Amino acid sequence: EISLKQETLIQIEEFKTKVNATLESDFDVPFELTDVTLWESREKITTVTTGTSTGKTRAGTVGLGWSDGIGLAATQGVTRETFTSGTTEMMKNEFMELDSGTLRITKDFTAFIGDQFTRTARYPEVLSINSSYVYSIGFNILNSDRAWLARFQGEYESNMASEMLKLAYANHKGE
Repeated sequence: EISLKQETLIQIEEFKTKVNATLESDFDVPFELTDVTLWESREKITTVTTGTSTGKTRAGTVGLGWSDGIGLAATQGVTRETFTSGTTEMMKNEFMELDSGTLRITKDFTAFIGDQFTRTARYPEVLSINSSYVYSIGFNILNSDRAWLARFQGEYESNMASEMLKLAYANHKGE
């Protein structure tokens, strides 16, 4: 148990050293968080179909017979049914998990670097940064088709990334 606590303390010290190096360099040394997932907004379309249909069914018998005389018989049946139909598409915007990787915060941009996807938020092109999501930071970028989220393991990582992002953004603006 003591060795686990010592290992945790070592990890905290390493993290602290990285944070200090980033801050002392005014973000020339990027701040990086690993185990981050990329989520992106997607439109979901749900289709509901209703319609009208009319069908006819005919059934009948015709018979001819003789026994004590000659006979003739015929029957006919008709079935009709109505079903109303039309198509309605309902769209809603929701976030989908796309990839996992590293969030890198530098003096000029913040980027998600994953195994399959990379997203970059250059500070002059950032329309909004939203940290009100649970364990996530949302980015809306000028001329981007979709908003994207960087989602973190927990509250500490989310808060740390949010604060570092605010500092990097202020540093970029010369504040």
